[in-house]
Amino acid sequence: MYNIMDEIIFKGKMPWYMDYEDLGKMFDTAKYHANSNVGQNLETIEFITSMVTRSKQDRSKYIRAVGNSFKDFSLDKIEYVPLKSVFYSVNSTVNKLIGSYFTDGVTSALVKKTDKVQKIESILRA
Repeated sequence: MYNIMDEIIFKGKMPWYMDYEDLGKMFDTAKYHANSNVGQNLETIEFITSMVTRSKQDRSKYIRAVGNSFKDFSLDKIEYVPLKSVFYSVNSTVNKLIGSYFTDGVTSALVKKTDKVQKIESILRA
C-alpha cells in the first residue's frame, strides 16, 4: 500500500484512467487485498483527494472550490499535483523553506510569492 500511496498521491503519478471519484475509492478494498487499514477513515482519503486534485485552468485552485457540478470533476477538467510538492501544497514562505528540500523550497518561494503574511511568519520575524 505504501508504494501505491507514494506513486499516486505523494508523487502525483496518476494513471490516465483514474478520475476524481476513483481516487476517493482507491483504498476501499485495501483491508481485503493487502491487510492494510489505509482507507478505513474516509474523511482522510477524501481530504487527501481534494488536496491533490486541481483545476486544469489554474493549478493553484482546488477542484472542489471551483467545481459547480459533477461535470466539472471529469478527467478533461482536472489536473493532479503531487502532495509533496511545495509549489502547490504549501502557501507560506516559511513552510516552503523548511518543509522540503531547500532548493525546491527556495525555487517555489521565488516563483510563487505569497500575498499574506501567515501567523507563523510574523511570530518567527518578531
